[in-house]
Amino acid sequence: MIDTCIDPGPKNVRIWVDVKALEPVDQLAMDVWLYDGTTEETLRATAQHCQKSAAVGETVRCEATLTPPTPGHRYAAGGDAEQGTGSTLPPPGYVGLQSGPALWPPASNTG
Repeated sequence: MIDTCIDPGPKNVRIWVDVKALEPVDQLAMDVWLYDGTTEETLRATAQHCQKSAAVGETVRCEATLTPPTPGHRYAAGGDAEQGTGSTLPPPGYVGLQSGPALWPPASNTG
Protein backbone atom coordinates (compact mmCIF):
# COMPACT_ATOMS: atom_id res chain seq x y z
CA MET A 1 0.00 0.00 0.00
CA ILE A 2 1.39 3.40 -1.01
CA ASP A 3 0.31 6.79 0.38
CA THR A 4 1.71 10.21 -0.64
CA CYS A 5 1.34 13.34 1.49
CA ILE A 6 2.25 17.03 1.46
CA ASP A 7 2.46 19.39 4.44
CA PRO A 8 2.89 23.05 3.38
CA GLY A 9 4.52 25.50 5.77
CA PRO A 10 5.27 29.21 5.44
CA LYS A 11 8.87 28.69 4.23
CA ASN A 12 8.87 25.19 2.71
CA VAL A 13 6.87 22.04 2.18
CA ARG A 14 7.42 18.58 3.56
CA ILE A 15 6.55 15.76 1.17
CA TRP A 16 6.63 12.03 1.78
CA VAL A 17 5.58 8.64 0.54
CA ASP A 18 4.65 5.86 3.00
CA VAL A 19 4.70 2.23 1.94
CA LYS A 20 3.14 -0.55 4.01
CA ALA A 21 4.69 -3.92 3.25
CA LEU A 22 2.23 -6.71 2.54
CA GLU A 23 5.13 -9.19 2.46
CA PRO A 24 8.79 -9.02 3.58
CA VAL A 25 10.86 -6.79 1.29
CA ASP A 26 14.69 -6.83 1.38
CA GLN A 27 15.14 -4.03 -1.16
CA LEU A 28 12.47 -1.38 -1.65
CA ALA A 29 13.18 1.55 -3.99
CA MET A 30 11.12 4.63 -3.05
CA ASP A 31 10.96 8.10 -4.57
CA VAL A 32 9.02 11.22 -3.65
CA TRP A 33 8.89 14.42 -5.72
CA LEU A 34 7.00 17.69 -6.03
CA TYR A 35 4.31 18.08 -8.67
CA ASP A 36 3.24 21.61 -9.69
CA GLY A 37 -0.50 21.37 -10.26
CA THR A 38 -0.68 24.91 -11.60
CA THR A 39 1.69 24.21 -14.51
CA GLU A 40 0.95 20.44 -14.53
CA GLU A 41 4.66 19.66 -14.34
CA THR A 42 6.55 16.97 -12.44
CA LEU A 43 9.47 18.80 -10.82
CA ARG A 44 12.06 16.06 -11.34
CA ALA A 45 14.87 18.06 -9.71
CA THR A 46 13.02 17.87 -6.37
CA ALA A 47 13.04 14.05 -6.26
CA GLN A 48 14.30 12.29 -3.14
CA HIS A 49 15.31 8.62 -3.50
CA CYS A 50 15.36 6.15 -0.59
CA GLN A 51 16.29 2.47 -0.33
CA LYS A 52 14.56 0.62 2.51
CA SER A 53 13.70 -2.84 3.74
CA ALA A 54 10.44 -3.73 5.47
CA ALA A 55 8.88 -6.56 7.44
CA VAL A 56 5.29 -7.72 6.90
CA GLY A 57 2.92 -4.98 8.09
CA GLU A 58 5.72 -2.41 8.57
CA THR A 59 5.31 1.09 7.11
CA VAL A 60 8.46 2.80 5.80
CA ARG A 61 8.80 6.41 4.69
CA CYS A 62 10.80 8.41 2.16
CA GLU A 63 10.57 12.17 2.70
CA ALA A 64 12.01 15.53 1.71
CA THR A 65 11.67 19.13 2.88
CA LEU A 66 12.09 21.73 0.15
CA THR A 67 11.07 25.16 -1.02
CA PRO A 68 8.74 25.17 -4.04
CA PRO A 69 9.98 27.34 -6.91
CA THR A 70 6.88 29.53 -7.40
CA PRO A 71 4.72 31.02 -4.63
CA GLY A 72 0.98 30.99 -5.29
CA HIS A 73 0.98 27.64 -7.09
CA ARG A 74 -0.80 24.47 -5.99
CA TYR A 75 1.60 21.62 -5.34
CA ALA A 76 1.21 17.92 -4.63
CA ALA A 77 3.57 15.18 -3.53
CA GLY A 78 4.17 12.51 -6.15
CA GLY A 79 5.61 9.18 -5.16
CA ASP A 80 6.16 5.58 -6.09
CA ALA A 81 7.85 2.45 -4.82
CA GLU A 82 8.83 -0.97 -6.14
CA GLN A 83 10.88 -3.93 -5.05
CA GLY A 84 14.52 -3.74 -6.07
CA THR A 85 16.99 -0.91 -6.43
CA GLY A 86 17.11 2.19 -8.55
CA SER A 87 14.87 5.18 -9.13
CA THR A 88 11.11 4.92 -9.49
CA LEU A 89 10.86 8.52 -10.72
CA PRO A 90 8.41 8.46 -13.63
CA PRO A 91 9.32 9.40 -17.17
CA PRO A 92 8.28 12.88 -18.37
CA GLY A 93 4.53 13.11 -18.86
CA TYR A 94 3.67 10.54 -16.16
CA VAL A 95 2.99 11.85 -12.66
CA GLY A 96 2.78 8.66 -10.57
CA LEU A 97 0.73 8.55 -7.39
CA GLN A 98 -0.14 11.95 -5.92
CA SER A 99 -1.34 13.52 -2.72
CA GLY A 100 -4.12 16.07 -2.79
CA PRO A 101 -3.07 19.57 -3.89
CA ALA A 102 -1.95 22.25 -1.44
CA LEU A 103 -1.51 25.99 -2.03
CA TRP A 104 2.00 27.24 -1.23
CA PRO A 105 2.60 29.25 0.78
CA PRO A 106 -0.52 28.42 2.75
CA ALA A 107 -3.04 31.21 3.28
CA SER A 108 -2.48 32.80 6.68
CA ASN A 109 -5.28 33.08 9.21
CA THR A 110 -5.59 36.78 9.93
CA GLY A 111 -9.00 36.31 11.63
